[in-house]
Amino acid sequence: MSSRESKGRAVNAVLVPLGGVGMLAALVGGGLKAFGIDIREFNSLPRQIAVGIVGGVFLLVGLYSLWILPLVLFRVRRLEFRYRRLLLQTNDLVFTPGGIRDLLLDYQASGSPQAWSAVRECAKRNERKLEALRRNTERLVELGDDSKIALVLNNVINSKRIYLYVHLLRMHEPTAGQIAPFMELTRDLQDLVEDELPPTKQALNTLLAAARARSEDLEDRMIG
Repeated sequence: MSSRESKGRAVNAVLVPLGGVGMLAALVGGGLKAFGIDIREFNSLPRQIAVGIVGGVFLLVGLYSLWILPLVLFRVRRLEFRYRRLLLQTNDLVFTPGGIRDLLLDYQASGSPQAWSAVRECAKRNERKLEALRRNTERLVELGDDSKIALVLNNVINSKRIYLYVHLLRMHEPTAGQIAPFMELTRDLQDLVEDELPPTKQALNTLLAAARARSEDLEDRMIG
């Protein structure tokens, strides 16, 4: 914590009890001593009202800086974390070397149980990853952000998860001919990913940048 931030928190920590005492004194008409503050009885109503107003302002400013701003900052940082995690998870939509396509080719060439076991393990692993991505995509809608992003992601997720991985997991050592349609499907899915993923990631990056800017602004207001 910087010296400037420490000073700001110390000032706000003084404003809360000072404001609370001022409002309490205005309510009882003075003659109050608390937190080292001694307030004599008021001899006029306008002065009593003025002390109450000033105390209320001090209390609100202190509470806003000490509790409300940190709470808002926490929520914005959590939002920033979700966008960043979602961006990383979208990489699971891309077909990678040594992944399911290469494993299917190996099985199509060898037809061995070991090759099919590798296909199934990869399909299970990728299906779990896509299910996690689907859940986080649903949270994006719950946060009230661009539903178009969620719609595009869900389209790609469901296409890979349901039409590819779920079907593969239901099969038991298929023939080379049965594998051929899945190879064609992976090519179509790769085209879908290449078309839809870049603009979707750009939109997510825009949301992430906005959340980061909001977080920095809140931090500056807390320090100031």
